[in-house]
Amino acid sequence: MKYLLLLSLVLYGSIVYAQKDSIVPFDKAYKRVYTITKITDGSRPVIDGRLDEDFWTNHAEWSDPFVQVMPYERAISASPTKVKLMYDNKYIYVGIYCKDAFPEKMNRFIGNRDDNSIGDLVSVAFDTYHDYRAAPEFNINLGGNKTDLIVTDKLNVNLSWNAVWDGRTHVNRADSSWTAELRIPFNQLRYNRVSESGIWGLHVRRIIRRNNEVQNWSMIPLKNNGHVFSFGEMQGMTDLPNPRGIEILPYVMGKYTKDPEIPGSPYQKGHSWGRNAGLDAKASFSDYTLDLTVNPDFGQVALDPSVMNLTAYETYYDENRPFFQEGKHILDFPVGTDMIFYSRRIGATPSLPPDGIDNVNNFAETLGNVPIIGAMKLTGTNRNGVTIGMLESVTARSSADVTRNGVEKPEVTEPLTNYTVARVQKNWKGNTLLGGMFTSVNRALNEPHLEDNLVRDAFTAGIDFTQFFANRLYYVDMKGMFSSLNGSADAITLLQENAVHYYQRTSSRDYLNVNENRTSLNGTGGYLKVGRKGNAKWSFSETFYWLSPGFDLNDIGYLKQADKLSSETVAEFRQTNTWKNFRNNTLTFTQLNLWNYGGRSYGNSLAFAWKTMLLNRYEANITQTYGLNQVDSRRLRGGPDIRFGDWYTVDATLNTDKAKRVMFMMQYTGNYTINGDFDYNTLSPSLTLRLGNHVYLTGKYTYAWNSDNLQYVATIPLPSQSEQAYIAGRMNQKTYGLTMKLQVNITPDISLQWYGAPFTSTARFSNFKKAVNPESSVRANRFYSFSPDEIRFSDGNYAVQTGAENFTFTNPDFNFNEFRSNLVARWEYKSGSTLYLVWQHSMSNQAAYFLQGWDQNLDRMFGLPSTNVIMVKLNYWLNL
Repeated sequence: MKYLLLLSLVLYGSIVYAQKDSIVPFDKAYKRVYTITKITDGSRPVIDGRLDEDFWTNHAEWSDPFVQVMPYERAISASPTKVKLMYDNKYIYVGIYCKDAFPEKMNRFIGNRDDNSIGDLVSVAFDTYHDYRAAPEFNINLGGNKTDLIVTDKLNVNLSWNAVWDGRTHVNRADSSWTAELRIPFNQLRYNRVSESGIWGLHVRRIIRRNNEVQNWSMIPLKNNGHVFSFGEMQGMTDLPNPRGIEILPYVMGKYTKDPEIPGSPYQKGHSWGRNAGLDAKASFSDYTLDLTVNPDFGQVALDPSVMNLTAYETYYDENRPFFQEGKHILDFPVGTDMIFYSRRIGATPSLPPDGIDNVNNFAETLGNVPIIGAMKLTGTNRNGVTIGMLESVTARSSADVTRNGVEKPEVTEPLTNYTVARVQKNWKGNTLLGGMFTSVNRALNEPHLEDNLVRDAFTAGIDFTQFFANRLYYVDMKGMFSSLNGSADAITLLQENAVHYYQRTSSRDYLNVNENRTSLNGTGGYLKVGRKGNAKWSFSETFYWLSPGFDLNDIGYLKQADKLSSETVAEFRQTNTWKNFRNNTLTFTQLNLWNYGGRSYGNSLAFAWKTMLLNRYEANITQTYGLNQVDSRRLRGGPDIRFGDWYTVDATLNTDKAKRVMFMMQYTGNYTINGDFDYNTLSPSLTLRLGNHVYLTGKYTYAWNSDNLQYVATIPLPSQSEQAYIAGRMNQKTYGLTMKLQVNITPDISLQWYGAPFTSTARFSNFKKAVNPESSVRANRFYSFSPDEIRFSDGNYAVQTGAENFTFTNPDFNFNEFRSNLVARWEYKSGSTLYLVWQHSMSNQAAYFLQGWDQNLDRMFGLPSTNVIMVKLNYWLNL
């Protein structure tokens, strides 16, 4: 037996080395050309996954065999693949033949709609404008699960784009193969009907999960000059149809809500019924597509995760609403982690919820998101390479019924608001891109409290330019932006004093001050970046980035902090061929410097990152960052800056083979200061189980233990002085979270998904102190700690008396418990038409005390009053 094992190992090693030696020359594998065939005899196939009809056997030519990209680039696979493409006046037909050297190991897991991470899979993508910017991609796995998405040249993926198309698969065990048959309507694609060249970009891919093998018809190198830029060519796309492309998707929805009854409240009675109706519509006009939505409902959208945010910064949440995701790549204008357009501003929670609601004498009705009256979006690219995107949306004037001391009247919580977004970009053969973007937010502020708190008009404009050189090996990338916000003096004063700006900071007095008479705020931002990327082992970039103090995007965009200058140097080594026990390695070095507009440095850092995959497909991603001269200008909420000195962080992720039925992952994040001012740690093990071909389970446990000697507590006005006392304390915080997901796919069109996430964060504060000179280079001079004789606790408050100072602040201890779950049954009963049954369950509470341990908190959590929502939603797709 041992000799048989030894012989098997020798033979396997020989196969591996032979496979590496049997490679397709680069010029024969890269940017291949396929000539598509037009069907004029009226024949059409039955879409059943089989390729044995006359339609497939008597028309068109098979492509060249696919080449491997992973594990060995340009190797000839032992499981060959080929593709055939045809079209008529209505559809594009794709047939893919997949031989398998180990047919008994085919992965036939069905998976969820729009989840292309499971099961053996094939995909086809079309660069319909052949402008190297973005491509619609259609995936189908062996289980029959369909995924459609938009992929950009920078490999950004928008999975929320949905098309109506047909696809089936079939297994031929006698031939040790499986086949896929796709029928894609032209009315689901955007393209130039008249094209002189008749060329589209084409990318066809196959993934074999058991060994993570990736094959391409036309190879896209792992070190490429751009994803869509590296597509092969599909010639013969002439005399294309001009479909009307009119689609209507009406919906009806019914909802029952059971929530906690509040004694004495005229609003929270314990239950309510609701109903709604609306529609989405789409129409094609030459090269452009018009999307409309009227009274949209997003009831089946995924829930946002629970978080405990103790910083001054706003929490960022991903956009999951389909209307805003479609065409997202056209309206994108990112600047690092900031962006001009953040679609979740539209239809968000009300800006001005009623104050002083104690549910004893004062009551208010439960607030939902601001209703979207309607929205319109126009997107597309013409034959001259000009891409246009426009979005117009109106949200309703919203009010809440409020009862104060027995007197009821409505209070306006959000004004009638109009949002406009416009984007244009010109592309010259994928090597030169020039574009611009404009946004405006206009509010009808016809109430005094609206005028005093909200900006009336907010405008932003941006310009971007990218130029590639030497076959895209080198590049210059730049963006410039301008913002202008206008409103009352009170509203602009609030803007100057919020966390994005903090004009009242002590450190900004030399160049900034709050001007209470100002009625506008203007600023600029952008970056200039030069670098080398492309098909090379070594790459680098140099970036200069600026955000002026008055710059602001947050009425329709996302911006964490203004008043920022930075320079960043990045050098990267990419090894994509197998070396010793490694399939690939990426080493990245980053050096970052930060200043404010006063010319003061507030941070420098060095980072080293290593990303690798072993031969057994285990993966590791480790980043170590060391920083010095850290100064935090936001921690004291508009007070003086705090100097922290040197710090370091560690981010590490390790996971086993993602293609196996059981996958384990471990994530760790640590953030520390050398002098011990703070110590943050998060450990997150997770487990993924694939049971049979229909059930998928994931569970992730998160445990965070944090210690912070300088956690912000309160800002106290000092009556005897014209100053304020900034109070900090030592916080010991524990956070526990468990995220569980179950999906059961009965068929590719019938699925059941459950999401549940209990979450607890609890903290105790001690060792309170007052900021004295927090910017001092001498650590002992930064804060004054109150002695036991100077601070007393009574009735939920701390009382401080030090000499002439006498003040109180609320106990900052907290205990936050939340459980949220979502159960969605989905049936796509007809192509593009879906029935949803949804159950949402939630319970949440925050209290001003510390409760140790998760077991005690879980007992408390599941005893909290809960809210349950049951919804039924039906939509029906009409193609006119």
